Amino acid sequence: MELTLERIELTNVQTTSRKTTRLLPPGKKRRQNVVVADETGMVMCFGMKKDQIEQVFKTAPLGKEASRVELGGTGEERDNIFMASSGTVRAYTKKGKEFLRFNTNLTEPIRSMWVGEEDIHTGGEFMYNTFINCKDTYFFMSSDRINDIMCDHVSGGRSIDAALACQDRMIRVVQGNDLHYEAAMGGPVLTIDRYSNAIRDANKPDAFGGFGQQAQDGPSFATNDGRYRELVYGTENGVVGAAAPG
Repeated sequence: MELTLERIELTNVQTTSRKTTRLLPPGKKRRQNVVVADETGMVMCFGMKKDQIEQVFKTAPLGKEASRVELGGTGEERDNIFMASSGTVRAYTKKGKEFLRFNTNLTEPIRSMWVGEEDIHTGGEFMYNTFINCKDTYFFMSSDRINDIMCDHVSGGRSIDAALACQDRMIRVVQGNDLHYEAAMGGPVLTIDRYSNAIRDANKPDAFGGFGQQAQDGPSFATNDGRYRELVYGTENGVVGAAAPG
């Protein structure tokens, strides 16, 4: 299938880093706003109204590059905006009010981040840290560069696990201070996220869905009883795949 795409410019910003653009959850009128942070540390939120750009808020430049933007909050209301710049995490409401400024005192600048309800997970060059209520609680040193992180109940336990995408082709699942699981991929892993695959239709036992080559006993989601979460990842050599850490 071939797609014909056309470029439409909505607005202009300064140079940005990877994963510094996020789509906020739908509002009352089902409209979704976009938040983006740039190399000056400025955070801007905008939306579309009657085919026109409507700016929601725009912060003052910090003079330091924004390295990551994530959404956080309680339950399904993940509409708070968290921005990492150097070793500091700032948080804003969806209206642009700053309600948190947290200096992590890390020796490495924050390159990747994930935010829960009371927990902030950060990845530096080699160090992964967990902050609970802004207190440094857990620490893990990776044997190679951390390119990305995401968190979920990957191993099926009650605690959140961190999945680290690493330069040495490994995906590492960390529980607290400890390495729980690691597996080699086909190339340096640059990005990682949750992967929600469709459940097999009981009326169509041969229709597995999903993507990729089917294993001999069927794809992992066909036998996934909920004790683990699948992950989707992308590598430096252009491979996109799904993994189910045990």
